Amino acid sequence: FAALLSALALLGACDDDMYVTPLEVTNNNIAGTWQLAEWNGAPLAEGSFVYIEFIRKDAKYVMYQNLDSFGTRKLTGRFVIDNDAELGAVIRGSYDYGAGDWAHRYIVTDFTETSMVWTAKDDRSDISVYERCDGIPEEYSAILRQRTGRQVTAVNEGVPGATSADLLADLKDPGLRSE
Repeated sequence: FAALLSALALLGACDDDMYVTPLEVTNNNIAGTWQLAEWNGAPLAEGSFVYIEFIRKDAKYVMYQNLDSFGTRKLTGRFVIDNDAELGAVIRGSYDYGAGDWAHRYIVTDFTETSMVWTAKDDRSDISVYERCDGIPEEYSAILRQRTGRQVTAVNEGVPGATSADLLADLKDPGLRSE
């Protein structure tokens, strides 16, 4: 009889581990850093990455990614979470410096403390799985600080062809922005 009770207790413990209560999608709950783990049913190609940090207080985000460029790009902007009566939570965003809106609005599902799924509202085959992580790796943010720092040094040291107008244009480029 004791063996049966032990087995039932273990089975109950397994069921608890399998079910994770979804969270409400809010600025507070989404705040933190997330890594794109899967896109359209497959892991990202080796060396590819997207990290996005959502900042609750001002509804801002900072993203480091290399999917659409040669090298790391830093993108910043604002995000909004809307609640659609039929679809549930929908996240949308805009880029800083007048660079426009995100290409899609995303339906957020399966949102837990550790993961979430985004499905493009206008293209249900565009599915992204994000996993919470400790932060944006220093190696990616350091690359941009070094690149921007070299341009500042080049202008300050009078490197031929390096003008303050060039530096200003580079700093407005999403790939070279610095805080």
